[in-house]
Amino acid sequence: MSKLNDILKELRGEIGGDLLILSICGLDGVSIARESTLNDADTADQQAGRAVMALQAGKRVAEKLKIGTFEESLMTTNQVYVMTNFLGDGSYALIAVLTRKATPGTARMLIEEYSPRIWDAIPR
Repeated sequence: MSKLNDILKELRGEIGGDLLILSICGLDGVSIARESTLNDADTADQQAGRAVMALQAGKRVAEKLKIGTFEESLMTTNQVYVMTNFLGDGSYALIAVLTRKATPGTARMLIEEYSPRIWDAIPR
C-alpha cells in the first residue's frame, strides 16, 4: 500500500493546492488509499463513497442508452468539482475533489496519466 500512497502523494503534488481529496475506492465505496487536505478523514471517505455510487449510476445510464463506453464523470457544485474515473478492470475508482479554482482539464490529463500506475499499485 505504501507504493499506492506514494503515487497519490505524487499526483497530489502535480495537481497542486486545488486538490481537496484524492481517494481510491472499491465499488463498495470503501476507501483503500487517500490523500486529503481535509482534517476529517471520515468526511473525505463519505464523500468518496457517495461519488462512487454516482459513477456507477453514470455507467449504467450509458450502457442502457447505448451511447458508448463510460469513461468518467465530472460533477460540479457551487463549491467544488468532483471527478471520478474507473481504474483498470473497473473494480476500483479514483475520486478527486477539487476547488472551483482548479483547472479541470489539467486535473483530468494528470489523472489519466497516473491511472495505469495507480492501478498497478493496487494490491489484488
